[in-house]
Amino acid sequence: MRQHVPLCAFALILSSVSVNGLATKVDRAPGMGFGGATVKKNYTPDTSPEAAALQSLLESHKRSIIDNVEIGFDKETNRRGLYATKTFGKEDAVICKVPSDLALALTDPNDVESTTTMAQRGLNFLSMYHDKRKGAWFEPYLNMLPQAVTETTPSMWEDDDIDLLEFPRLTKLSKERRDELRAGAKEAGVSIADLEYATWIVTSRAFPIRLS
Repeated sequence: MRQHVPLCAFALILSSVSVNGLATKVDRAPGMGFGGATVKKNYTPDTSPEAAALQSLLESHKRSIIDNVEIGFDKETNRRGLYATKTFGKEDAVICKVPSDLALALTDPNDVESTTTMAQRGLNFLSMYHDKRKGAWFEPYLNMLPQAVTETTPSMWEDDDIDLLEFPRLTKLSKERRDELRAGAKEAGVSIADLEYATWIVTSRAFPIRLS
């Protein structure tokens, strides 16, 4: 039996704004091939206690592979992301590996009939993780997340702003999602701002996996 379970995965939410991927710059002398390349950092390593705690958590899990990357800030944009510490070739193209049991399930994996809306996944994130973070094993993970919405989405806008998109399918979907969020917040007794934050987190950093 197969099921898609939405997960909020470490590998995707290390970044507070966006994941910049392989952001090292490689300089080569004239006529030199890849063997003569020297890697030049265009980022500043993140030495914060939060980054150190997350690094320690990942290192404590034997099946994690994080030796070839580090967390840092782009020198031009100051955006936090993952950066390569070595040059990767075709034979060693694994940047990092984080086991699925270090991900946070947003639905019950045992409920094969489970289907959730964006609002429900946001509410699950709040009740299952965000509100229980203090002292939990996943606290270092959540501490590296943005603590507030930094870039709004159309589902947070009012009608006049959504209509400016001038794309009927998108405006319809955005209004439906916004109304879904507001109804979900009212029914659950949470603030709209909190649910907007939670859905912003999970929609940008969660993905489904298939369980057999």
